[in-house]
Parts: sequence; structure tokens; C-alpha cells
Amino acid sequence: MRGSESGLAGCLAAMLTIMVWGTTFISTKLLLADFGPVEILFFRFAMGFGASALCFVTWNFAIRALGAVKTSAYIYMVPVITVATSALVLREPVTWASVIGTALAVAGLFLSEYNGKRLFYSGDEKEERKNESAE
Repeated sequence: MRGSESGLAGCLAAMLTIMVWGTTFISTKLLLADFGPVEILFFRFAMGFGASALCFVTWNFAIRALGAVKTSAYIYMVPVITVATSALVLREPVTWASVIGTALAVAGLFLSEYNGKRLFYSGDEKEERKNESAE
């Protein structure tokens, strides 16, 4: 894959990894209702090979597609996914602190990816950029 295809695939792989990681906090809270911390540790150890393998495979794919620096910025989406999942699955209240923290995480990710580039281009400018990249 090259260009925008690998960029999109890398972003999707990074987001999948973050979503899997973010749900671990929610699953731990649910498990603590019926199991002790040591039992949960055992379950995580036993099941962790599969989940960890999925996370590492998708994360490594993202690194190959985006590069290490760009991919590392997506780790800051973990709190965002955790807040959203805990609100949807556990019906936990979304506090102002979590809203502000989520907004800061998304703003930080945006700023790290934006890097002074223009966000929107007119049709003519898009065509010029396409021609420049083809040369």
C-alpha cells in the first residue's frame, strides 16, 4: 500500500488497537463484581495472549503504514475510548473533567497531526496538489 491508502489503513489499525485497549478498563470493572483481582489476573494472563496479539499486530501494521511517530500519537485516544465505552456500557456519568480531558486529548492529537497544513482545499488546489505528488 502506498500514499493515502496506507495512511487510512494505518489510522484504522491504530484506532482498532486503542478501542481494544480502552475496553479492558470496562471489562475489569464488570469482572470485579464476580471475581477477585487474582482471578482476573489469571484470566487476563490466559486470554491475554490472543488480545495482546491482536493489539500488537494492528499496532505494528499501523507503524508500518504511518511510521512510529505518527502512530504513537494515537495512544492518546485511549482515554477518549474509555470514557465513551464506560458511558455506553456501564452507564457511568460523564463528568466535566472527563469531557475536558477528552477534548484536550482530541485537540492534542489534532495538533500533532495538523502540523501547519491547510485543512481544506478548493477543487483547483486539490488538482494541483495531486499533479505535484504525481511528478
